[in-house]
Amino acid sequence: MTKKNNKQEWDKLWTFNKKVLDPKVGRYFCVSNDYVVLKISNINDGDNKCISTPVHPKYKNGPKKLLKLSSEVMIERFDANNIDKKGCKKIILMNWGIIKINDIKWDESDCLVKEIHGEYDPNDHNYKGLYGCTWVSKQDDLIPIKLIELDYLYMNDGSENPNQTWVETDAFAESSL
Repeated sequence: MTKKNNKQEWDKLWTFNKKVLDPKVGRYFCVSNDYVVLKISNINDGDNKCISTPVHPKYKNGPKKLLKLSSEVMIERFDANNIDKKGCKKIILMNWGIIKINDIKWDESDCLVKEIHGEYDPNDHNYKGLYGCTWVSKQDDLIPIKLIELDYLYMNDGSENPNQTWVETDAFAESSL
């Protein structure tokens, strides 16, 4: 990248930012307001369990954050639909572990996944080939945030992008943010 005013692809900008920001900035989970609840039958909310995980997965010895575990977690509707479409019997909840899918409930009126039922398997560490989901515990202390997604401002031929280039999405972030 140069300081000269030019038209770059987003992937070049992201690669440059990654070099600069990764050592300094943590990674946190969030889920959009259009979420699906995953109910985990063998987790007791009364235990107030948390797991300690690195703020950035690349820097295992760096700062840590606490992820709250609960019997109800929120996942993206996109992920819930993929779990059903792909016929997943098990999924990975990122930084937690493997969940065995027991049941998927549908809302008949709009043909969307309503909720998923599963069971945490603390002894299963075979992550190969499993679908991974980001998640947040469904609790009162989540932080409401606004995600901003930027699209191409210019097309490859130099013309302006006629589509929407700034998209905002309301979401909930994990409480350790």
